[in-house]
Amino acid sequence: MISSRNDSRAFRSSGFTLIEVTISLGIVAFVMVSLVGLLPAGLSNFQTAISQTIESQIVQGLSEEIALTDFSNLSDLAGKKFTYDNSGISTIAGDPATIYTATVKLEAVDSLASYPVRLQDSAARNEAYNVRIQISRVNQPQQINQYSLIVANKRGHASP
Repeated sequence: MISSRNDSRAFRSSGFTLIEVTISLGIVAFVMVSLVGLLPAGLSNFQTAISQTIESQIVQGLSEEIALTDFSNLSDLAGKKFTYDNSGISTIAGDPATIYTATVKLEAVDSLASYPVRLQDSAARNEAYNVRIQISRVNQPQQINQYSLIVANKRGHASP
């Protein structure tokens, strides 16, 4: 005959005690709260990364257009505004899908001393522009990200 004392010992060794379950639930709850607390930071970083990627695509597209423009016609781009949607595709001005606005600003390069890189000799003769591309979001017009590139006259002669 088996005593009841032996039965209770066998029963206890086969499961978790109440304190073990409580501690494990406390650990799981702590980890879950920490993960949920990090979600807003992760989503914010993700949104910033998307925005920077789209802005770099916009700058690349405008840089290609500027590189293909004849140097004598480059001043036509000064002050021109370009609009883009949330995936960096060009839109028509006033389109409700417009998210980004890019403005091109030109500045004649008249001094080599103000630039940390060695420029072509044409820059010394006022044959180069410092092109500044300023990008802002429609819903945050006060936050402007600026990208610069220097465009020199490829033909080596002064523009009219």
